[in-house]
Amino acid sequence: SWFVLDSTRRVAQARRVDGQPLAQGVKAWTLKGSQARWPVGALESGTKPVLALVEGGPDLLSAFHFILSEGRADVAPVAILGAEVRIHPEALPSFAGKRVRIFAHADAAGDRAAQRWAGQLAEVGADVDAFSFHGLTSDDGSPTNDLNDAARIGADRLPSFPCLQAIFP
Repeated sequence: SWFVLDSTRRVAQARRVDGQPLAQGVKAWTLKGSQARWPVGALESGTKPVLALVEGGPDLLSAFHFILSEGRADVAPVAILGAEVRIHPEALPSFAGKRVRIFAHADAAGDRAAQRWAGQLAEVGADVDAFSFHGLTSDDGSPTNDLNDAARIGADRLPSFPCLQAIFP
């Protein structure tokens, strides 16, 4: 298994490396005592002016991939580890005054999450927009539903893929 957590250790979530369900029959397991609403990486974003807010642990890893490959030292990745949660109120000041792009999943839960999070972030003065994966496909024609799926697009298609030309123009 691999785990997602940050320096606050307020939330920790486990997943299997092979992507198969855990013994409990779920794809991810939030450990006992975790605060599921805590955004992983919010405090680590520090003074970075731009945040990539993603849904889930695999998308957090993909955000690091794109940020590093684009040489964007001004962008910090932050993850909410579930589409159904609101951002923890104690974390909201970490987003104040920053540019935040939401990369939610291309499904009904992701759409609701993006709207909910955008509303919360706007209340603290963040400049918010969202990237939509709806209608995008990977090299094999399968849907590109999230940032993790986008990481599997072939290098020959990267220049034409709208998300990857630059995470933030």
